[in-house]
Amino acid sequence: MKADDSQRDLKPSLRQLVDLLPKHDWIISRAAIELGYSKTYAQKRLPKRLLENDTFCGAMEAKRRKFMEATGWDEERWRRECVAQYERAKAAGDWRAICRLLKMLGQNTGSFEADNRQRRDQLAILLR
Repeated sequence: MKADDSQRDLKPSLRQLVDLLPKHDWIISRAAIELGYSKTYAQKRLPKRLLENDTFCGAMEAKRRKFMEATGWDEERWRRECVAQYERAKAAGDWRAICRLLKMLGQNTGSFEADNRQRRDQLAILLR
């Protein structure tokens, strides 16, 4: 699936948000604020809602893969960068950043894939 195909089903504002994610270090709230969402909504509610949206997550993953191919990043470099940021956050005592980085590392190494698959299966059962 190409990145353009995965974004086809998204609303135009969400397509713009996905396109801004690399610029904002893949942090949804920062990209949303640039798009004009209120700071409170962008930081507190929007990321959770979007990360529960399979279409958005698929488009974000396709964008991340396209970005990694274009910039020469691979999963190992991504892990090293996350670990380096984690060490800086740990030294500063920034626990919110630590949690965010661990979550991001898990998402980008497939740690949550079984959980996501289980959620999709449960939703499919409910929709039948």
